Amino acid sequence: PGTPTMSPTASTIASALTLLALHPDIQADLRQECTQVLEGATPDSTTFEDLPLLNAVVYETLRLYPAAPFFARRSKDADVLEGGYRVEADSVMFMSPFIWHRSSKYWTHPERFNPSRFMPGGEWGGVGGSTSRNAWMPFGAGHRSCIGGQLALLEAKVAIGTLIQS
Repeated sequence: PGTPTMSPTASTIASALTLLALHPDIQADLRQECTQVLEGATPDSTTFEDLPLLNAVVYETLRLYPAAPFFARRSKDADVLEGGYRVEADSVMFMSPFIWHRSSKYWTHPERFNPSRFMPGGEWGGVGGSTSRNAWMPFGAGHRSCIGGQLALLEAKVAIGTLIQS
């Protein structure tokens, strides 16, 4: 009963494979990295550190196509947000990583698929770059972030790292 749905991880994998098909140079580099490091094996937590491009492709895919395109939160107190927007206590507010991740305030050429922004030395602050670590939040942020976010990252890396070697 009901309508079939696609899991967020399956959606991330499908988006990554589509982006790689549209960027054959990145696809070739990723295939080379995975083939050299994994030698036909399945990637796991012991090999991810040696696969920086695989990690970057998954992060960049989630920047462009976050698992949750929006989420809602209820304000505890009244507040005035940046730009002078007033929020009353107990208001429901929506946040969209889909829009946030495409802001030129946080990302250089945000509409482009550019995994190098997540490589060591890239622009994302999560790996030492100039962009704030909080500019990337496909699973939310803080104590209310998705409990399955790390599992979703692991599943996507395993699937893409395995498929790219085929």
